[in-house]
Amino acid sequence: MSFGPSNSGCYQPEYNEVVKVCALQRDFEELPFGDKTQVGEKGALLSGGQRARVALARAVYREADAYLLDDPLSAVDAHVAKHLFEQCIQQYLAGKTRILVTHQVQFLKGADMIVVMNNGKIEKTGTFEELEKNISEISKEVQQQSKDEAKEEEANKITSKREFHQSISSVISLEGTEPDESQELILKGSIPSSTYIEYYKAGASAFFLAGLVVLLIISQAMCNGSDLWVTYWTNKEELRYAQNQARNSSNIVDSSQETNASTTILPPAGTSGNLNIAATPEGAELLSMNSYILIYTVLILMTVLLTSARSIAFYKVCMNASKNLHKKMFASVLKAPMSFFDANPSGRILNRFSKDMGAVDELLPRVNLDALQIFLIMSGILAIVFIVSIWMIFPAIILGYLFFWARKVYLSSAQDVKRLEGTTRTPVFSHVTSSLYGLSSIRAFRAQGMVAQEFDTLQDQHTSTWCLLLQSSEALGLYLDVISTVFLGLVTFQFLIFRSEDTVSGSVGLVIAQSLILTGAPPATSTERKNPTLMTK
Repeated sequence: MSFGPSNSGCYQPEYNEVVKVCALQRDFEELPFGDKTQVGEKGALLSGGQRARVALARAVYREADAYLLDDPLSAVDAHVAKHLFEQCIQQYLAGKTRILVTHQVQFLKGADMIVVMNNGKIEKTGTFEELEKNISEISKEVQQQSKDEAKEEEANKITSKREFHQSISSVISLEGTEPDESQELILKGSIPSSTYIEYYKAGASAFFLAGLVVLLIISQAMCNGSDLWVTYWTNKEELRYAQNQARNSSNIVDSSQETNASTTILPPAGTSGNLNIAATPEGAELLSMNSYILIYTVLILMTVLLTSARSIAFYKVCMNASKNLHKKMFASVLKAPMSFFDANPSGRILNRFSKDMGAVDELLPRVNLDALQIFLIMSGILAIVFIVSIWMIFPAIILGYLFFWARKVYLSSAQDVKRLEGTTRTPVFSHVTSSLYGLSSIRAFRAQGMVAQEFDTLQDQHTSTWCLLLQSSEALGLYLDVISTVFLGLVTFQFLIFRSEDTVSGSVGLVIAQSLILTGAPPATSTERKNPTLMTK
């Protein structure tokens, strides 16, 4: 009723008078929260007569010099229409210019000027007395309706009472502790594992999923195998270089001995022979350069093929899951009772089918694949580190505990913040939908600034929750980067502290290079940091 910038300050005596003349007192008494009751989007929880009286009260409460009333009496009962015409239009709006469009000719007696229109053209104008004398059919209709008025009023009292109680019964069913629309369900706690199981079951069969898991493991094994082969190749090349250097040094020593000797005497056969025999078994273990390249090329090609097949199969599962979930949700909405649409605004439904389903279709497959890939890469990196330096298991366990503790603390708060962000997004959709539907009323009451300000408030609430979510994600990223950097430092310095003759440069380079991958991308949480939208889907 107080809609509009000029009615922002509610004057209670005048407000009560408007409620009385518009026959809204009884409605406010029956509603659970009176005039503060939320009646749903587009007034879905109100009857047609109640909506007509609220619209009339809104126009009457706004001070104006002229009122154009487009048949507000047709949606109400006969006795309510009489009350509105006498108490509101004739008495309360006395002294104002009132133009009433109506088909109920029983109210023509109270009109100062009557304009009879037919097919958009004016046929007669004048007072009631003039039209009654000149147009007999109108007077006969008035007389006939006057006779039936008492009967209709008595009959309509019963239907009016039934309609009134039916209209407010749905409102009372939503009664809670506050005068607000039905609250959107917000889950609490961590996401149950059954959610992930249902998602993957909607995408493929258990046999196909088992084959996909095997394919993921094999592809990661090929990727790590190629890195290990490069390390093995490097170590062997280092050994080949050392053998060549030893062989060249022995030849130089033999040549200098022969030159400096006073007589030319051949060295003992066993001397150079022993060097050649010692180098021969070690050299026999070395493959040719082409063999190393060929094996590495095969490993790379297998890694590319298996990784591509893994990605295609995984995205196929995710796309099937998205289609099946969308069909299931759409079928549920089609089968939902009308009370579901009364209790849930259209913005909430649009939010589910647009933003949430968009996240399931576009973000969730990529995030899931990244999470699985990072987990496999982490497992491979730790396996390589433990093979080279077994004692790194102990600091890895300690740092792993700190990592999972940080992840648990982050998810306990970030998931609730993400759910709150989803609920604050729904009013934005609802506000836009309602604004487009009531655009004519907004312009008529010159409330563009007020509606824009309300939209900015809703948008600020949504943006604040989203900003808080991003800040918490970046704080987690900093903490995890510190843990990864500490692990990298331990891996690097342990080679300096515990180095021995068995330490080879290829293994050191492999472990350090693999450990660098962990920095900035801790397992399972980097995807949650970069894509926090999926944490609650």
